[in-house]
Order: sequence, then C-alpha cells, then structure tokens
Amino acid sequence: MAGSSESSTVSGSHNKGEIYGTVNTGGLVGYADKSTFSKVYNTNESITLDSAVSEGSAAATALSTYGKVTGTTNTGGLVGHLVDSTINTAYNAGNVTGTGENTGGLVGLMESGSITYAYNADNNTVIYKDGLLVNGVAETTNNDYNGFTYNGVAYTYSEATNLYTNVSTGNTYTVAAMAVAAPTSTRVYNVRLAYRDANVIGTGNTGGLVGNLMGGNISKAYNAGAVTGTVGTTGAIGGNIANGTSVSNAYYVTSNKDNTKNLSNQSTAFGLNSSEASISGITLAEAQGSVGNGILWGNNANRDEGNNWITYETETTPLLQAFMNYISYELYLY
Repeated sequence: MAGSSESSTVSGSHNKGEIYGTVNTGGLVGYADKSTFSKVYNTNESITLDSAVSEGSAAATALSTYGKVTGTTNTGGLVGHLVDSTINTAYNAGNVTGTGENTGGLVGLMESGSITYAYNADNNTVIYKDGLLVNGVAETTNNDYNGFTYNGVAYTYSEATNLYTNVSTGNTYTVAAMAVAAPTSTRVYNVRLAYRDANVIGTGNTGGLVGNLMGGNISKAYNAGAVTGTVGTTGAIGGNIANGTSVSNAYYVTSNKDNTKNLSNQSTAFGLNSSEASISGITLAEAQGSVGNGILWGNNANRDEGNNWITYETETTPLLQAFMNYISYELYLY
C-alpha cells in the first residue's frame, strides 16, 4: 500500500497482493512512525474466507501467493518497521519471508508503540457447506464438511443417513456414538482449517508476531503460523524481546488435534527474552475452545466481554468480529 507512513491513520484497509522489497517491507506499510492502524489485514485469499483445503490433501502443502510478503531486513506481514505507532484489530494470514534480520508475522522491527487484538494465522476457514468447493465442485451437502480423521483413521459422514463410517473397517456410528468414540475436540476435519499459510521465515530475530521487539507492548494477541529462523533468536511470539517491553494476554498454538504437527514449529514463545514476559503455548483443541483460550476472553456466548473476538467452538481459533460479515433476513409466517 505504502512505503512509509508518518503521522497517518490507516483504517479499514487490506492487502491480498504479493509484496517484494528490501529494507522495511510490510504487507501494508514498510515504515510507520506516529501512525495508527485499525481494522486492517493482510490476507492469503483472493476473497476473504472463500476456499477450503483438506489438511490431509496434497493441496494442503501448496502455499498461497496472496498476501505474500518478501523482504530483506525488517519484514512484517503488516508493517516492516514500527515506531511510536499503534496496531489495533488486525491480522496477517499471508506468508512472510525475510532474508535479513527482524522478520515477524505482524511487524518485523518494533521500536515503540502497541499491538492489541491481533493475530498471525491461516485464515482459510469454512464454517459451513455454503461456498465450499471440493475438487472445484460446489458442495450441496455437509458430507465433506463433517468428514474427519481421528488417530490416523478416516471417517466419512452421510447426511442422508446421518451416520459416520470408519473407512478402514466399514463400521457405522450414530452421531452420539461417534462423539464418544472420537470426541469432537480431538478430530482433524478434512475441509475446515488447513493451517498451511501465515508462515514466517527469517534468519536472526524471527517471531510469529514480532521479529524484534525493542520497545512497546503486545497484548490480546496470538500466533498459529509456523515460524522458522536462526536457533536462539527465533520464537513462536517474538525473536528478540528487549528489557522494558511488555507481552501479555497472548499465546501461541502448539500441536494440532491428532498431535502430528506443531503448528507454530517452535517450543518457546521467545528466542531471546530480556523482559519479564512469560507466555505459554496451548494446543489447537484448547485454542478452539472458550475454556482453553480463557486467558484472552471469557465464555460469553464464545465472545469476549468487549465483543472483539468470536470463537466457533471446536472449529476455529478466535476470529476478530470486525472482519465478520453480518447477515440480516426477514422471517415471514403464513
């Protein structure tokens, strides 16, 4: 969108194109000073929430080029270099690569300012059959939507019979029996969340949210993207967290539901941590439940008290309601 932003306000904007740069490269702005970002995002989809990829399919290994950000030093999914600026209500779902130091899912280098209500995670989410494409064909039932694997075993679903079938044995289960045999919180659904994008790849000081936090604070934020960088200066939340900074009410997602993949690709929140911040990782099952992610929001109809987040129980990690479309309808009784 812009190479630099000084004393500016950026609101209601987004990017879905590929961004290439050198020093100070961001999905929205390269360098920001005394600026405010509100309700902004960098997406990995051509149309928000328009597709689904099976986690177990070959297509799940293909990374989206929408929202792809590539730079050298100070590279971020939203902003490359942030100074005395605020980011509130924002997310990145694009893949971020920095060949130099300071690479982050949201911000590469943050000297001062704040980040609140934000996340770095694959936004490839499907809530129901409407708009779902499987092998390029529009779905007319919820059969594929409800199919899943559990402990490496695949189960199909038939909307016509309302039964699940074990693909290996052919045994069928009622919905109630299936809930006992394979609890919902442990299932890996085929076409709901792929968790393949929002990857952050860098060298020194690489983090899921911020590569190098030299000043400022981060709160009410999480990372569910894979982070790869130099050992010792790479973390699921931040690569380097300097003394005097603050990171609170935040988490990173660790294992997926069948424990076959570490979604953040990291075992610690920070590479180097000179602050007093202590952030833990939680499993995908916990992140998709209002109880598990209670460190950020209470169980108020799966929404936080400020009505900023919404969680579809067992189906999605928290989403920001500011980016959700509301549907209105009229009901006529005859």
